[in-house]
Amino acid sequence: MITPSPQPEVIDAYPLTPTQSGMLVHILNEPHQAHYFARVTGVLAGALTQEIALEAWQSIMNRHEALRTAFVWDGLEQPLQVVVSEQSVDFEWLEDAPGDVGIGDAPTAADLANAPLWKVRMWPQSEGKTRFEWSIHHLIIDGWSATLILDEFVRSIAQRINGELIELEPAPVFADHARWLAGKSHDDDFWKEYLSGYQPKTHPKTDDKSGFAESSITLTSEEQSRLTAAAQSAGVTVPVAAQAVFSRALGGLLNSDDIVFGLAVSGRSSPMAGVEACVGMFVNNLPMRVDLTSDNLFERVQENLNALREREFTPLGTAARLGGLAPGQPLTDVVLTIRALPEVQSVHGVAIDDLHFRTPSNFSLVVEYDPADGTLSALFNTAHYSQHDVDELFRSFRKAELQHQAELRRRIGFFGPDLRGEPVDIVSRILHQAHTHPDLPAVIYDGEATSYAALLDRASDIAAFLSSRGIGRGDCVAIVLPRGPDIISAMLGTLLTGAAYVPVDRNYPRQRIDYVLSDCAAKAVLSDTESEIENAICIEDVPSSDGFEPVETEEDDLAYVIYTSGSTGAPKGVCISRGNLSFSQAARDQFYPSAPEAFLLISPFAFDSSVVGLYWALTSGGSLVVTKERDEQDIAGLANLIAEQQVSHTLMLPGLYKALLEGADAKTLSCLRTVILAGEAVPETLHHSHVSILPDCILANEYGPTETTVWALADLITPAEDRAMTIGTPIPGTQVLLLDENDRPVKANEIGEICVAGPSLARGYLGRRDETDRAFQHLKIDGDTMRVYRTGDQARCGPDGRFEYLGRGDDQIKIRGYRIEVHEVENVLASLSSVGNAAVVVGPARTVSDDELSSALERMPRGMAEQYLKTALKG
Repeated sequence: MITPSPQPEVIDAYPLTPTQSGMLVHILNEPHQAHYFARVTGVLAGALTQEIALEAWQSIMNRHEALRTAFVWDGLEQPLQVVVSEQSVDFEWLEDAPGDVGIGDAPTAADLANAPLWKVRMWPQSEGKTRFEWSIHHLIIDGWSATLILDEFVRSIAQRINGELIELEPAPVFADHARWLAGKSHDDDFWKEYLSGYQPKTHPKTDDKSGFAESSITLTSEEQSRLTAAAQSAGVTVPVAAQAVFSRALGGLLNSDDIVFGLAVSGRSSPMAGVEACVGMFVNNLPMRVDLTSDNLFERVQENLNALREREFTPLGTAARLGGLAPGQPLTDVVLTIRALPEVQSVHGVAIDDLHFRTPSNFSLVVEYDPADGTLSALFNTAHYSQHDVDELFRSFRKAELQHQAELRRRIGFFGPDLRGEPVDIVSRILHQAHTHPDLPAVIYDGEATSYAALLDRASDIAAFLSSRGIGRGDCVAIVLPRGPDIISAMLGTLLTGAAYVPVDRNYPRQRIDYVLSDCAAKAVLSDTESEIENAICIEDVPSSDGFEPVETEEDDLAYVIYTSGSTGAPKGVCISRGNLSFSQAARDQFYPSAPEAFLLISPFAFDSSVVGLYWALTSGGSLVVTKERDEQDIAGLANLIAEQQVSHTLMLPGLYKALLEGADAKTLSCLRTVILAGEAVPETLHHSHVSILPDCILANEYGPTETTVWALADLITPAEDRAMTIGTPIPGTQVLLLDENDRPVKANEIGEICVAGPSLARGYLGRRDETDRAFQHLKIDGDTMRVYRTGDQARCGPDGRFEYLGRGDDQIKIRGYRIEVHEVENVLASLSSVGNAAVVVGPARTVSDDELSSALERMPRGMAEQYLKTALKG
């Protein structure tokens, strides 16, 4: 090994650039971290010997001052970078591949005063192939400079092998750029306005302290073409389109519409001669701020980029300070690099293959996109971002909703904001929480907690048992169990097998239960010891297992089937896919400002509103607090349960919430942070009661039939707003149209039928093709064909974009949140032997005894039954 020469002569000294200064601060603040120590690896093809390699490296060091630069600061008013006279390369030639990974320890802060700040080792890999590892401090060169050096190295090797050594002209010196930059000022007013109101976003830390990790994917040719087409449609370059798509993906990861990430720029726009061929640390990271609610995202990113380029020498730290952030508070811990480096040319058969750069920094996540080959790579600190986070970022990037597609759809209808990121399978999210926080309480029932680990273990037992009976994708498993952790384990266990679950309320009449079990062709029925269902599997008899590997599924696979009242007289099963469910939850994550720490679940499991709390809590690491049957009838007890379990979120009927506010002490409800109303109309005065009692709690009203996976519109009202509560605006990623009787969009403030389009639409009704085709239609509107669900509900959209619910366009009714088709009731009545015709109308409640009804029907001529029922029900 050849080591650096002692006591070199200093031939120049000059200040650090602002970017270098920021890097040095981070290095000195964390002296034991390997920040900014780059590692470049590759394979050189050519007849290389140790002597030729050393001569080439030495000649490169002699030519470029940056490679002979060190840094000093002790006793100085400001740090300086000093250039020393000729030095020997720290070079090692190995006979065999080394057993260790990397090239030894990174230099400490004290080592920065001793040039050179780089070293090389090489070893023969095969005939004509030599692998190299080059470690160099990022303080002295950037990626562009590294490729310049490698290109020069290839040329130098080729010339020496062929005996054609050509003396090169003196290289431009980085000192000229640094001195020019020292005279530049920053645009204070711009940064104050640009970063006004921005609050840095932080990503939750992980428990993994293993350091930095790498991950990468390559976009398919179709995905690259889609990105290129989007760029062309918006009139921007592919790098700008990539920045916009990355913005959306990052917004999903951070759950924010207002994000800032560092955008790496070359920093080579200075007027110095030969700047493109100069070796040094030019690159800078500019704060790209993106408002993800912008209608023309690509254009906004382009506008911001143009403004930033005029100020490309302002480092992130300075921008943060000028933007009003507290001293030391970082703008972001994420950097995006669009790869655009000079090529390392092949010369006389000498070339470099398998070239790879790795530069850990103080940033927790550094992402690079290479437009040339579609590679997307990430270097991430595992203490801040997990592999799961990076996978989701990549998935969101490659499947992002591109602007030109979104704008085509915005020509008609009403749209929720674009969904940030790509929805993730519900089961995968719950498993992630179980593996990350196994001991946290997942379900709390009757005062007892079931941990995530225990819930998953029991679900795995059930999955293994069902799988052993041949149950899997495409099958239905009916679940007839009481409230508690067992029914949740059964649902999750069914999903693990790839099958769909069918929740059946065990309090239903036996005839209805039998109908549902037959209609869904259940391959298995999970029940308990009290069940009288023939061939049902008793949940207590399911044996323990050694675990279960979840079955791989597709988005279109069924997740669950929920039966609702049928317009033809029989209940019908609504088929919700795994993609529907994942999308619905992703929209919920985005719509609400916080996830539940503890969600109070009141809804029956056979009712689709139970889906809200069940999956919101379990996918976010919260606790699902399940009420016992009829707990909602004891207002004082319900309030005490909320206080005891420190419930943060819940969903309930407006009538129940009104009773809770009137009957409970405000202190017992003070832990509530979000209350969702659903299932029936909201009384006008309820909002005012809510604000007076719980001023810090968010109140929301959700609208959506089972066919749209729980919700499609939502209104979120703050204490400061004094207005009537509506059914709101479309949820993220969803389109809502108001159509007239001719299927044409109505004008603003006109009444129309609510029709919903988007990823939340159910597959249809189980085994009912005709009804599915009537409710889920493909409509051509303004030249665009789309699949919509016709709700039958009437509404109008006001000037503020909020929908006002105006009732049904048919005979469907809702009673205490339950959807009831009057035809189903009429058909049951008409099936009685004594009834010829039947009609049902809605009116105030009045009790009619069985004997009274039976006696009246028996005595009446056939034509009078209808009139009697109308009179009796009207009261």
